Amino acid sequence: MRANIAIMMIGLFICSVTANIHAEESAAPEDVIQINMDGILETGIVAIGGETTGTIIRAGNITFEVELGKDKLLAQRAHKFHKKRVRLQGTLTKKAGVEIPERWIVVASAIDESGKSAPHPNPDHKAFSQISIHLSGGFAGLDEVRLIKQDGNVSNTNQIQRVTESWKIPDDRLAEIHKLVASTDWSKLEQTVRDPNVADGFTYEFKIDTGKKKFEFTRDDNGLAKDTALSAIHRLSQN
Repeated sequence: MRANIAIMMIGLFICSVTANIHAEESAAPEDVIQINMDGILETGIVAIGGETTGTIIRAGNITFEVELGKDKLLAQRAHKFHKKRVRLQGTLTKKAGVEIPERWIVVASAIDESGKSAPHPNPDHKAFSQISIHLSGGFAGLDEVRLIKQDGNVSNTNQIQRVTESWKIPDDRLAEIHKLVASTDWSKLEQTVRDPNVADGFTYEFKIDTGKKKFEFTRDDNGLAKDTALSAIHRLSQN
């Protein structure tokens, strides 16, 4: 009920906010509120008890916290656009707090300068023809292959259970992946970053086919977390 009231409030203020609610089919279906809004972004925010993500966006009388996660590219863009008008895309979530009973947080997927159109969902230059991510290891012995096509269609195959799940990457996230692939100098990335002394850890094997060249990279959890481009591709291509 409170989430519905919040959505109605957003529509009353003069700010470019659109919310699309849809139920995703999963083991436990949930409503998802997609946000696309123009507002003033601020970083370096502090709060009592540390109840803040450190970044907010204001539009009219509406203020949301902004969660950037571990995406270094988003963090750099947020810092660049501090106290400037931006267009923010992401998912609206609610989190219970102590000093602030209800915290409304936008988990960001893209930040662009306001007034500039978001990346075209079907860019003229497609930076890759296919990307595969082979995830293996862990205590349970996971063995999955995620195949990402140029048009955003994804198939994720559990090679142990022989079960394949399919989905389509949203247009804005697909455009971000193409943008990342095009802007990254893959030849300068270290091919393998993996600690052989870590037992039962996950291994991520990336194969990126740009149509002209093919690149292969191997990362463990720590290596992936430190790799901005590969971690972003892994995150943006998730269902």
